Amino acid sequence: MPSSTTSRKRSRSFSPPEFRPRRPPSDSSRLLNTNRHTLIKIDRLMFELQSVRGYIEGNLGRETSIISELETLGHSVPPRESSQEIALREKLQALQSQLEAETRMRIEAETALTDFQKECREPFLVPALYDVVEAISRLTTQVVGRIQQEAGAGG
Repeated sequence: MPSSTTSRKRSRSFSPPEFRPRRPPSDSSRLLNTNRHTLIKIDRLMFELQSVRGYIEGNLGRETSIISELETLGHSVPPRESSQEIALREKLQALQSQLEAETRMRIEAETALTDFQKECREPFLVPALYDVVEAISRLTTQVVGRIQQEAGAGG
């Protein structure tokens, strides 16, 4: 082998696969991966659905036997609520809670308004503050009177 060929082969470096540049996955491989994940999820959900249905069937059978025992004992059985009735009941409870909260807020606001109206009708002044206002009023009256006297005497 000529030395130039040998040196060229040796100069090539072989990097491990994780360091080699990768081509971006093609659209078809992305689609396959997406479909694979979707299929796995569908399988898991179908299994869970079958499990839930089995649980429901078992409980429905037990419900039937309990109802027949109660009827045998002469006790009436209330009808089963549908999922729509349950949802409506839950919504009603939420609305009632909301109404109670808004009623409390309305009562608090009305109480505050009543207090404010009471304050406006019967102003409340601390006696010491009243004395200060009265003294300022007297001084103002005296000053205005002097100014008017000086203006009358000077004019």
